[in-house]
Amino acid sequence: MSLVKNQPANAGAQAPATSSAFRANTQRTLKRPGTNLAGTTATIATSNVFGNPLADTQIPPTTLLRCIYLEVNFNVASGNAATVVFNADAPLNVFSTINFHDAQGTSIVGAFDSFTLAMAQKWFGFVNNADPTTSAVYSVTSGGGATGGSFTVVFRIPVEVVVRTGVGSQINTDTQSPLVLSLVVNTSAKIYSTPPTGAAVFTPNVVVSYGGYWNQSGNPNSFATPAAVGTLNYVNWTNYTGLAGQQQFQLANIGLGNSVANILFINRDSGTTARSDADFPNPLQVAYRGNVLGQWSQLLWKHIMSEAYDYTNFTQDAGLGAVAPSSTPALNQGVYNLWFNDDFTFDPGNTLFYALLNTAVGDSVELTGSWAAASILYEVINFLAVSGPVSSIQGR
Repeated sequence: MSLVKNQPANAGAQAPATSSAFRANTQRTLKRPGTNLAGTTATIATSNVFGNPLADTQIPPTTLLRCIYLEVNFNVASGNAATVVFNADAPLNVFSTINFHDAQGTSIVGAFDSFTLAMAQKWFGFVNNADPTTSAVYSVTSGGGATGGSFTVVFRIPVEVVVRTGVGSQINTDTQSPLVLSLVVNTSAKIYSTPPTGAAVFTPNVVVSYGGYWNQSGNPNSFATPAAVGTLNYVNWTNYTGLAGQQQFQLANIGLGNSVANILFINRDSGTTARSDADFPNPLQVAYRGNVLGQWSQLLWKHIMSEAYDYTNFTQDAGLGAVAPSSTPALNQGVYNLWFNDDFTFDPGNTLFYALLNTAVGDSVELTGSWAAASILYEVINFLAVSGPVSSIQGR
């Protein structure tokens, strides 16, 4: 897939800024109820929701688009007689595909499953309390009750990188070449190891809402624009299969030539596809342009992540699968992040963009380590295609 620095076709001509102080001329908005994509009542036995693509959603004009919210409520109203058990990634894996893309089909965020989006949401530093499982509205009902199998979760697709200057927010006024959101609901077997019974009355609901900015300048002919308007915030991924024993290889050329903010690794067992710490190298060496960025043992890597994100829960994957929900964010089995966006304060995401890994086409990022068992390694990379020089967003 070809990824370019240019702004998407829907961006249109740049409107003149009313002031250099972006937030002085804007107020955040939320367009809701958005689009109800799957609001039908059915039984588990006859429902056609699981495993099916939902209708593509064209993002409506919002002047400036800063994020997209997905409110997901899969409600078993009554009638379940099974002892429902969720799979390890559930219910965050409710979508097998999430793809936020431009009119030409180039993925901006995606195309991957919603568990991967949840990990990007949690670890990439776009908001506070970013873990969807510690939201006050997150719920999972397992076990043998009449409503067993129900769950509620809110996903956030990032567009804007920082609210201070609006970097990454997209001018979204062109209805001829709109931005598009594509969703595919996962199969029941991927979400549940023991699903609700066929007689259960089941109401799935997916609502899309759009975060934007309102022009409060008082001038209807112009509006404040973000720093380096046209900058795109990408979250893309790839995978590396057949990893077993000692390995040394270069990461794929995804996003190289741009400024990298995060590189996330998710390690899965090749046979079961379960996320695995046991199979992941201990330690793993990461080198960039031949320079070793780090040689991390699993223990030290997880400690540094806990230190940076202030995660104190020692129960990995709290709130997922069979693990009881928790108000305290936890680390995740087989998930490791490298971040380059904490140069403003100690918190990842609080950035003036000085610490970004500014890459050139052809640069090498090389991994060296020993995989204890056959594994698939997923690389989720967050990079900025800056409109203009990187200096245009630094220090702001």
